[in-house]
Amino acid sequence: SRSQLTRLFEEGKWQSVPMILSTAPKNELGNATGVDEPKARFFKQTLTAENNLNYVIVAAGSHSQAYHIRVVEPPEVGDIFLSYNYPQYSAKEKKIEGHVPGDITALKGTQVEIKSYISKRVNKAEIVINNIQRVAMDIGEGNEVKGGLIVMEEGEYTIEVTDYDGISNQKPIYHRIVIEEDKVPKIRIDIPGKDITVNNLDIVSLEYTAEDDYGLREVILHYQIGGEEEKDKVLRLDGHELSYQGKYNWNLAALNLKPGEPVSYFLEITDNDQISGPKSGFSATYYLTIYSQEQKRQELLATQEEIMREMVHILAEQLEV
Repeated sequence: SRSQLTRLFEEGKWQSVPMILSTAPKNELGNATGVDEPKARFFKQTLTAENNLNYVIVAAGSHSQAYHIRVVEPPEVGDIFLSYNYPQYSAKEKKIEGHVPGDITALKGTQVEIKSYISKRVNKAEIVINNIQRVAMDIGEGNEVKGGLIVMEEGEYTIEVTDYDGISNQKPIYHRIVIEEDKVPKIRIDIPGKDITVNNLDIVSLEYTAEDDYGLREVILHYQIGGEEEKDKVLRLDGHELSYQGKYNWNLAALNLKPGEPVSYFLEITDNDQISGPKSGFSATYYLTIYSQEQKRQELLATQEEIMREMVHILAEQLEV
């Protein structure tokens, strides 16, 4: 026997479409349909419904009850509005962007509020981050949806919505999440800014310049004597200065340095990053050499000997003439 599907369109015209005998194993079809009958035959047909319609199945002079297919438009996500609340340490003012593609570029730790308007009333709305994390969005008046995320890693997000018929937006658009770089702070030693020789009781004045994009925190002096590393805290700032010029008087008397002993040193500057932790920048390394009278005497003797050799050489040349 044959089976056919008869459908009635909204304009009131019936149309019959032959159904195709299924070639799938009967046990699979029985499990899918709930029919457990060895002699049963299964037919199928695929409909593309663009409008509401009623349909019945006609076979062997009988027909099924009438069913109704209601065609609805899936919800669509409209323009996106972003509001950035940056980490407190950055001192950046709140930023609002409207009618934007939706990509997010922000410092790590930034709270981003995401708002959009949907083409129809929805029952559920979520922000999906990296296809893993789901954040529920509030559904307001005028088909508005609003939610937020905290930028902690790069990736992507999309907005998924579902209407009251259980239909979701088709092919959701994915938007990039990019972390804005918080750069490493910089510091340089302006004075002396070179290797020098000093007395072991001197006070060495270190003048320096430091800078950062969001705020400086601490200046630290590192030095090494005889293979042992030491450090002194030079200055602690309030974290808001973007640039700073300072001076540190380094008292060498407290180090009990020996004549001729070399001391290497450099400055470290930290920033005020409260999300990933402070980052450090370093100056170039310089050397102090402790003045030694014995060494100086040896240098003078060597110089005198060199002068004497040169004089002897000149005298010899004159005698030969």
